[in-house]
Amino acid sequence: MEQNPTVPTSIKGKELEEFVLFRARKCDEPDGMYTLGRCGVMAFFNQGVWTPVHSLPDFEGITAGNARQFVFDCKVCSQASYDLSGGTHKSFAHQLKHMRKRAKFGATCFIMLHFNARVLKTKSDVSFTVLFPVGETPFWLGYDSGEQKNITRADAEQYGTPVTWNALGRKRKLSPDLYAALKSLGHSTKHTE
Repeated sequence: MEQNPTVPTSIKGKELEEFVLFRARKCDEPDGMYTLGRCGVMAFFNQGVWTPVHSLPDFEGITAGNARQFVFDCKVCSQASYDLSGGTHKSFAHQLKHMRKRAKFGATCFIMLHFNARVLKTKSDVSFTVLFPVGETPFWLGYDSGEQKNITRADAEQYGTPVTWNALGRKRKLSPDLYAALKSLGHSTKHTE
């Protein structure tokens, strides 16, 4: 695969979230394509102390036209695969459970997964972004049984929906075109960019 010059070669998770929010501000107008917002942080108050609980996914939104809800988390990977278990991903199980439940009720749930470019001794991997579906799919059933412990670049290309990076309107700042990717998943066709 050849590197697409419009896709950032190296970003961090918070930067991906900021790109999503930048694009959403342009699409969340009175006659917009979709609206989205951050999922809130959950906590409980016990004996005078606030205690945070495992987080929900990063974003939830709804498309114009057919009013389909979508829920997703942003992840960035600089390795050969995105690890789904262990240390830094303890809250992921809670996020996944939330998205799978929403998917059962008809919401479109996914991980917006960006793979950074990698230059190795014998090969190079280009950067790309996908919407990796979350639900009761063979991949996630394999996760439940312990067969799937990560999302490889090949898994992302096979099961994910590509996300193009472009500028909206006359703006020059590139951002992930979430709406075009959602349209390819069968969401609203009210608008075209």
